[in-house]
Amino acid sequence: MGEAAKPARLPNNKNAQKEPRKVKPRRRRGWKQNLLLLLLLLVVSGGAAAGALYWQFSQLVEDVSQPTPNDGVATVKPGLSTVYEPDKSISMLIIGRDTRKNGGGLNTDVMMLATINPVNKKVTMLSIPRDTRIKLAGTSGYEKINSVYALGENQKKRAEQKGQKPTENGITLLKSTFEDVLGIPIQYYAEVDFKGFQAIIDELGGVQVNVDRKLVYDDPTDGTHINLSPGLQVLNGDKALDYVRHRHDNRGSKYESSDFDRNRRQQEVIHAIVDKMTTIDGMTKILDIMKIAGDHLRTDMPPDKIKGVLKDFAGVNSSAINSLENGAYWVGGPNMNYTFFPNDKLASIRTALQTEMNIKPETLGQLNDSVSLGANEKTRSVVTPPKQTQTTTTKPEVKQPTVEEQPAQPTKKPSTKPSTPSTNTGKEQPPSDMNGGTPNQEQPAGQEQPPADYAPQTPSTDPATPAAPPADYADTPNQG
Repeated sequence: MGEAAKPARLPNNKNAQKEPRKVKPRRRRGWKQNLLLLLLLLVVSGGAAAGALYWQFSQLVEDVSQPTPNDGVATVKPGLSTVYEPDKSISMLIIGRDTRKNGGGLNTDVMMLATINPVNKKVTMLSIPRDTRIKLAGTSGYEKINSVYALGENQKKRAEQKGQKPTENGITLLKSTFEDVLGIPIQYYAEVDFKGFQAIIDELGGVQVNVDRKLVYDDPTDGTHINLSPGLQVLNGDKALDYVRHRHDNRGSKYESSDFDRNRRQQEVIHAIVDKMTTIDGMTKILDIMKIAGDHLRTDMPPDKIKGVLKDFAGVNSSAINSLENGAYWVGGPNMNYTFFPNDKLASIRTALQTEMNIKPETLGQLNDSVSLGANEKTRSVVTPPKQTQTTTTKPEVKQPTVEEQPAQPTKKPSTKPSTPSTNTGKEQPPSDMNGGTPNQEQPAGQEQPPADYAPQTPSTDPATPAAPPADYADTPNQG
């Protein structure tokens, strides 16, 4: 009867003009339904067109997938199924390296662990700060975790120089290292370079990000020119890369960004990319994005599993991404410059990831706890990151920008991390990127932020941290 009542209002011309609004609910159709409609039209217009589209998509997936790298070192463990299994979770290590001239070389500046659960359509992500301390199996010293890839490549190089077939490379060493720390199998990896990151965002027409404070930095040696103002805005590929890479600032150390800030921004931009790709406009660019991925992304996940994940997660937006809080903090001193995970936070991270991967803790052996600070280890100073929150939000909250030329104000809340209290009190602290009531990083005066770039470690004077063997590959420090 509701349908019969509406025509009685038609004599009024204005009402008649508004009648097309009845079709508005149809716009709410999910993009999967629109994709089915698109495929139906292709079939009607000619089955060959639909077949060509699927063939092109399949070919692009084949280009991205590289189960055995060119160096011949198998990065996927034997026995792992190559067929997509919709009832089993997948784990993947995501890394990013700056392959530009004067970039980071073999250092992995971006490291994230993701578990993909097809049953609950959930992706769980963990960001790993690049200065996180790690002790590798069979070694006596500590390393920063962003150097592990280079150390694995060194092992491969030494084997080749001896005329031996290498069994280890950067990817395999990274995987085994994270397995020892987290207690889950790291099945696959995905590596994307910064150029691919920029190109994908540009293809999408930019992504919307809420920049919370002014970021300014210039370095002519590598062509870095960062100039971002606060506020909600659409960033193109270049600007988005500036946003996630900002560390140093022209105005001095008080305006610098830490690894914690960069990790947070990386996840913000990933959420924005996912949301943009699941729009109708983003859907129409999937093939173009896959072409870009073919040039700039490599993974050892088999093609069938890539297709299965893309199919099962079609239309899922960033609300399905659960970012785990790592609680990491930085310790700086004469014998120690590392980022650490609190013991309780590391335990909760392991539990969350093992649950997603259906791993029973009692089946595991001794895990690598070197990413946490031991109770008996002496430190000189501690820096805590901004308080993080476990989030599944899809859009950044729009905040009023702070005064552009003022650094964030330091918090007066004392650190709760296990350490010897700092003697440098009462002096101005450096800022955090975070605002809106979240505490800033606590850092003693005279200490830098976590080291901007990995440099070969000098021999430690601490007997508990003997020096590791020197790397064969020399990396040029990042400037961004």
